[in-house]
Amino acid sequence: MKPKCIILDVDGVCLQSDFIFQEIFEQKLKGDAKWDYFDKECNSDRVKLMPNIIPFIRSFPDDVVTIISTARSERCRRGTARKLWQYKIGFEEMYMRALDDYRPAEEVKREHLQKIMENYEVICFVDDSLENCEVAKELGVLALRAV
Repeated sequence: MKPKCIILDVDGVCLQSDFIFQEIFEQKLKGDAKWDYFDKECNSDRVKLMPNIIPFIRSFPDDVVTIISTARSERCRRGTARKLWQYKIGFEEMYMRALDDYRPAEEVKREHLQKIMENYEVICFVDDSLENCEVAKELGVLALRAV
């Protein structure tokens, strides 16, 4: 019997970081400049905890572990882990976008989900992207969209 898990996205689910994307848009950043700016800002003091995420996580039984699946780059793994732990979001594993991987987020998330499903019974997948939720649904996983 596989252990049970919930899968959470970081941006828009665990942490409030939408303002970074707004700044990227306003500054008309593209390509590497866009991702360099995001990686620099995504774990800054301006990034705060999403409301109600802690009670949501705590609503699951103790035998259900939390796994993080994010399209953030491996470049910001240490800072992302530190930021999540700062806000008391514990997790068993964290799946991130590989370095120099510029595929659409839904392709990255599909790969994450398939790997996670090899070792866990996934109770639910929570993401703020409709496309990512559709991927989970296609794989037979309950998807909850954070809005």
